[in-house]
Amino acid sequence: MVIVRITDDNGLEGIGEGTTIGGCVRR
Repeated sequence: MVIVRITDDNGLEGIGEGTTIGGCVRR
């Protein structure tokens, strides 16, 4: 499992394989 942290427009960090830019998707 690869942990990716990307800060979206909302300033929230998405952790997980389903992380997308501009939105927080957690699987």
